[in-house]
Amino acid sequence: LTLEWTVAACRFKPSLAGHVVEVEGSARDAAGIVYTTGRGAVLVRARSAGGGDLAHGSPEPAAAAGGHG
Repeated sequence: LTLEWTVAACRFKPSLAGHVVEVEGSARDAAGIVYTTGRGAVLVRARSAGGGDLAHGSPEPAAAAGGHG
């Protein structure tokens, strides 16, 4: 299977201290048959030097903004 994701939009959200990136994608086999498609959104933020979340000082990675598909 080949998984392909395309960035459909990217916008900075000051309230989230990062960019909300919207993606669209699909899974196809070698013959080009599409088995599934999907859309989602991901929050992309910088990490601190210690690897934690800059906004909250948490050691956990930044959370995804949500997705569906």
